[in-house]
Amino acid sequence: MDPNQLKLNPKIKIISASQQPQSKNIQELPQNNLYSSQGSNERQSSNNNIKIKLQPQMNPQRASDFENLFSKVQQDIEQNDVLYNLSPLMENQQVNYQFWRFEFRGQGNFEGKCISGVLKLQSDHPVSAPIFYFDPIRVGQIDEVIQHLNIYGDHTLCIPLFTYWKQTTSEYEILQAIEHIFHNPNWQEGDAPANPGLSSETQDQRDQIQRNQAKYLPGFQKAQ
Repeated sequence: MDPNQLKLNPKIKIISASQQPQSKNIQELPQNNLYSSQGSNERQSSNNNIKIKLQPQMNPQRASDFENLFSKVQQDIEQNDVLYNLSPLMENQQVNYQFWRFEFRGQGNFEGKCISGVLKLQSDHPVSAPIFYFDPIRVGQIDEVIQHLNIYGDHTLCIPLFTYWKQTTSEYEILQAIEHIFHNPNWQEGDAPANPGLSSETQDQRDQIQRNQAKYLPGFQKAQ
């Protein structure tokens, strides 16, 4: 997907707060627990045993920059209505504006479900591309990685916008691109997929795998 051809959606509702990776051993991910893709079955391919240590850390020298950036994005998108929820990460009763929690309403196999994750803006943003981590799906006692052709076994998103990053890309466009590629995987035969196991399945099998996972996701509710 050419990011320049990305269709713009309506804009985003903000909640008042409270590149491209290869297989990795450890990633810093801003959440509350340890995510593990272990046990999510053979479709996790070579990333099956990856554990992600969650250590959100903000560059204190740029704290005000990220807060101002968030406020600017909020002003830009408040006027429009779309099925998104966005808020800065809360940790230890403090707001961390370098990490944004993002939720959107699923479509297709994930129709009506809440698809969520964390957008990490790099300390030198916008020089370096951001990273997006999808939340795992809790199935019994196991945290599964969302089965998707553009999601790695460490929960990170494989997206051309980040691979061919342009510093002029707006934060609003980043959110739109995340939602767009989730609903429109851009993997094609011959490409190196983020999820090799899923790519080897037939389309009917992929659909069934995703529908089975969707049963464990909560429904999307737009924040008021």
